Amino acid sequence: MKLYACTMTFLRTVEVVDSLKAKGFSVPCDEPNIDASEKYDLVDLSSALSEYDLVAILVGHNEFITEKSRLRLIDIGALDFCGALNM
Repeated sequence: MKLYACTMTFLRTVEVVDSLKAKGFSVPCDEPNIDASEKYDLVDLSSALSEYDLVAILVGHNEFITEKSRLRLIDIGALDFCGALNM
């Protein structure tokens, strides 16, 4: 299963991503404040919405709460751990 976490801004989020990676999951991330990372596979939101089996929103960055993104995330059944889809 391919898991996609929408951000890795806060330390707790990094812990979640690292824990899943340690268990063998592929966990690409979209972090709008980072252009590149040697440790994490960064992807953009539009790629994630079409390529991944599971999308989890861990931080409500602006790009995740635009009307278009929010409706698309709701449509695919994204897991919202921060209330981003209710904004």
